[in-house]
Amino acid sequence: MTTTPRSLELFEPTLWRRAELMAVAFATPEGAPPTLGLVFRDADVAGAIFLGWRHALGEVDEHDLIRVAIIEGELRGRAPGYAVHLSIDPGDAPPPPRGGDVWRRMPQAGSPHLRRFQVAYGQHRRYHLAPATLGGGVAFMTHLAIGKRRLAMRRISDVGLIGDPDAGLWDV
Repeated sequence: MTTTPRSLELFEPTLWRRAELMAVAFATPEGAPPTLGLVFRDADVAGAIFLGWRHALGEVDEHDLIRVAIIEGELRGRAPGYAVHLSIDPGDAPPPPRGGDVWRRMPQAGSPHLRRFQVAYGQHRRYHLAPATLGGGVAFMTHLAIGKRRLAMRRISDVGLIGDPDAGLWDV
């Protein structure tokens, strides 16, 4: 019998605070699945997060346990852009209480990098989730990437206030 990691094991708050998620970045190599990079300030702690994920999930998240959502649109009082939400996929169950998930809002409406990523994902129906750092540009740590298939691409207008896996958007 295998056990599935719990939300707090995959999204341990102390590690995520220390790693300091600053942004997201996209890589869209020709003829290959795209990469969604989580850009961290502390590369060592980011590496520890992804090593833990690879230990718990393997090189590919075969069961899509980590849910990734990209939510586009304008939040009242905020610049237009998109949000990236990482959480444990609740499956058919109601979403778990808030907490143990990660949000990053990107104030970049109509990002051409996001559009290229979406097109490449549509072609390949899979992508990589990888840590990245800044330093003369974005450096993807592809050796720590996790293969993914499922990606939720949503509009803000479709996110509910209650019982929606992305309801935490309203608090971001």
